[in-house]
Parts: sequence; C-alpha cells; structure tokens
Amino acid sequence: MNRMVTEHALHGGGILMLAPSAPRDAAEVLQFLNCAAGESDFLSARQGEFRFTVPQEEAFLRAQAQQPNCLHLTGKVQGRVMALAGLAAPWQPRIAHTAELSIVVGRAFWRQGAGRAVVGRLLDFARAGGQTKLVHLGVNARNHGAIALYRGFGFEQVGALPGYFNVDSEYIDELLMTLTL
Repeated sequence: MNRMVTEHALHGGGILMLAPSAPRDAAEVLQFLNCAAGESDFLSARQGEFRFTVPQEEAFLRAQAQQPNCLHLTGKVQGRVMALAGLAAPWQPRIAHTAELSIVVGRAFWRQGAGRAVVGRLLDFARAGGQTKLVHLGVNARNHGAIALYRGFGFEQVGALPGYFNVDSEYIDELLMTLTL
C-alpha cells in the first residue's frame, strides 16, 4: 500500500491524489513548502526560510524512500502539490519502534478532508509495517484544527514545550502528542 497512488474526495469537490514522494517532486515540494509557510504561522519556518536546494531535497526524498519504516507523501489536486506529510522512524534499535508524523496542507484545503486522508494513510502504513508502536508529533498550540484532527485519530497530549514558536515576538507553546498503535 505504501507505494501506490490513492484518491481521496475532498469536501470542496476536488480529488486529492496521494502518492509516495519521489526525487522528481523535489522542486514542486520546495515551492509548496515556501508557499505554505507564507499562508500560516503554524509552521516552524516562514516563507523563504526552507533552505534546501533541489538536489538536497532530491537526496532527502531518495533516502526516505529507502527506509522501510518511513513514508513521505505528496498530495496533489489537479496536478498541483497541496499537501506534504511524512512518517519518519529512526534506525537506532532502542527507538526504532517510534515514528514522528509531520504534515503540511495548503490553506485552501484546510477543513476539506485532506489532513484526515494524509494522516490516515500514514497511520495505516505504520500499522501495516508492524514495527511502529508509538507515533509522536509536535503541533503549535494555536493550531486548533490540527489538534482536533490528531485527537480524532486518538492522539493524546503528553506535554508541551513552552514558548517553542516565536511568531512576531510572541512565544507560543508546542504541544507534544502521541498515539500508541
């Protein structure tokens, strides 16, 4: 399932095509990240702060694809990247049963089911692999939509990093959430 393309109907009427990210997607991925960073204060970087070059992003995506417990997804609507997500598991045996989930959805697709489709696919991948027992993530404490999404999948808040995000000189907590599979 991890290597196939899946289609997901969005509430707004479009179709989200989810596929494993490939090195050929690198330029579009970087362009999307920079655009999404300008749409929201919920990300760790602002527009223009994603410093990867296209060759570096290609190498990253190639490396992710070779890891058995990692999956990086690109979501497209009408051929344009509108979502990115990843499930990254460490290689060290003592913590290889864990994986970090990350997701970015373009603002035009918030609350249309894109996030639910992406998170669902990543969790299905984690469960199918059998090695991942604990999925964790960090989320801006003001990102109420994302927090509700994660709670809907069973994630629970286990802590916070006070003042983790500095948005225009205002410090905002990062909530730490986990899901036991």
